[in-house]
Amino acid sequence: MQHKNSIIRNDIFLILVLLLLSAAGFTILLFTRHAGKNVEVFVDGQMLYSYSLSDTVNEVINTKWGENHLVIEEGKVFILEADCPDKLCVRQKEIDKNGESIVCLPHKLVVSVTGGEEREIDAITK
Repeated sequence: MQHKNSIIRNDIFLILVLLLLSAAGFTILLFTRHAGKNVEVFVDGQMLYSYSLSDTVNEVINTKWGENHLVIEEGKVFILEADCPDKLCVRQKEIDKNGESIVCLPHKLVVSVTGGEEREIDAITK
């Protein structure tokens, strides 16, 4: 019986260590992203608009699938309103880092932040 308790204790310890390492890695990844410079708006895979992240924009984007109200202010981008049924694009957080996106699948809309510093390569695979 003593042997089983020791195995369970070791398993719990291993799981806790792995969770802590995962959380540390995620935190490092989260805080090392660089601010972007541009905002690109795509509808059905085609770029319709490109803005500077430093611009102030308050625009309704009309597509044949519906409307999204795009706002850029104080270096952040978000969707204020949309007429899609699920409104997931409205509930997404504001974005400002290189590589971040807001997606509205019903309207085939993708808003992406681009142009920030690229991350350094930390491994090369052949």
